[in-house]
Amino acid sequence: MKKNSKKLDLVKVIGGGLSLVGFILLVIGAFLTRNAKIILDVIGYCLFIAGGSIFTFRTKEHTLAKMILFFIIAAIMLTWVLPYGYFDGIDFYDYGLLRIGLADVGLVLHSTLNWILEEVVFLFVVAAFYGVMSQTNGYKKLVHTLAKKFKKHTLIVALCISFIITVLTSLFTDTFAMFIIVPFFVAILLAMNVDKLTTFAVTFGSMLIGVLGGTYGTTALINFNSRFNLTSSTFGIEYRLIILLVAFFLFNFFTCMRLKKVVKDKNEEEKENLALAVSETREKTNMIPAIVVMSLVFIITILGFINWQANFGIEVFDKLHESIYSASIKDVPIMQYILGSTTTSSSGSTTEAVAFGYFLLRTVEIVLILASALMALLYRLKLNEVLSSAYEGAKKMFKPVLYYFGASVAFLVVASSPFTFTLTNWLLNAVDGFNPYLTTFTTAITSIFHLDAGFTSYGIGSFLTAAYNNDFNLVHTIYLSISNLVHVIAPTSIFMVIGLSLMNVDYKSWFKYIWLFILGMLVILLVLFTVL
Repeated sequence: MKKNSKKLDLVKVIGGGLSLVGFILLVIGAFLTRNAKIILDVIGYCLFIAGGSIFTFRTKEHTLAKMILFFIIAAIMLTWVLPYGYFDGIDFYDYGLLRIGLADVGLVLHSTLNWILEEVVFLFVVAAFYGVMSQTNGYKKLVHTLAKKFKKHTLIVALCISFIITVLTSLFTDTFAMFIIVPFFVAILLAMNVDKLTTFAVTFGSMLIGVLGGTYGTTALINFNSRFNLTSSTFGIEYRLIILLVAFFLFNFFTCMRLKKVVKDKNEEEKENLALAVSETREKTNMIPAIVVMSLVFIITILGFINWQANFGIEVFDKLHESIYSASIKDVPIMQYILGSTTTSSSGSTTEAVAFGYFLLRTVEIVLILASALMALLYRLKLNEVLSSAYEGAKKMFKPVLYYFGASVAFLVVASSPFTFTLTNWLLNAVDGFNPYLTTFTTAITSIFHLDAGFTSYGIGSFLTAAYNNDFNLVHTIYLSISNLVHVIAPTSIFMVIGLSLMNVDYKSWFKYIWLFILGMLVILLVLFTVL
């Protein structure tokens, strides 16, 4: 034990030393001329982030929370030594240092809450919905009946679940919508006595793979494309399909290896301590209402968050919406009154009651609320039971939301003083023409702070299209794939931190599980970038 303790302390000292050296180089770089400054600042930035991450990773408890806190502090410190700027085509305008001070931190906190408010409300509604569902005997029976039938075929079931989640994630226009579907599969796997790390990998991990190889959807792809005025998600889709297939098979290779080794001896007490676990009921009950309600919720979610018209040319849902929404009785637009009013603004008239394919998170929230009410009526839950179970469910989402908030704070600090754009300018202009390896490196070290791919394209999009017009298809692929690969493991990855917290999985365990996949995918992507 003493030997291990010393070994861990040595690693922490090395990490802390690297971080200190990195920051010293950044400070020295501030007094040097351009070329020397660029070299020292890039090296210093990498050492500072890598060393600090190693030091924090080696701490004993609350590793993920400490990692997030480190990135918040690191982002603030970096605004004091790295200048910020913006691209305008191939030109870059350096505005110098924009230091984030104590008063600015308060502004960042409020801005962060405002920025993520819609997603936070949605997550609490989802948690409340599953809180009510978990209180009904029908849902309990449904989960455990499926678990008993699937238990003899754990490997096949895990692969099927991973495939479903990966495909849906890659198609959904808003990745957060997957939080409606994923908890159901989590509950089934836990009821099958699959350990929580493997369950996380099969479910939330598959979400990350779906984002990595986003085909027609994902929030990352849509936000990234919006800055380039790419209204269709088909741009570069052949590359993303290759990446999706390779990532899926490689990821599930490790899943299969773990499932063959894992000891499935988790007791009932451990399962009950997990937020998404469902206790088994011994009461005789009819699970058909639960099947119908869950099926309706899933079908509406899938239809609502896949853009059928833009991606597949399917207009039936648009026409159906138009006919329903325009329906009236004696010239009274009754359906408009029921579904939702029309709002007129400078950009035109809009309605919250949108057609399938154009759902927002707030659109589906009412579906979850109505489904909760319907389940309560069908299974004769008292109002106090409904409110109590909804509260208990929502309460379990508090810690994940707190982690999400922390990761977003680090991003908002960088968004307020975007020194990552300066790093991009230095590195991509270090050589003449397009270099896929340098672009890969640049994307990797800057995207760790960029939670929103739309922010990346907002800051450097004009440069990428102007400087690399002939190679833009490949540049587009590199930026999306590498940034999404980074967010499979980075402690600032919002979907990862929410999932880890919900599943009570230690960040170290996930890191040790996934690092070989990250390394393998990086090698494969570099080969792909070389031959394209």
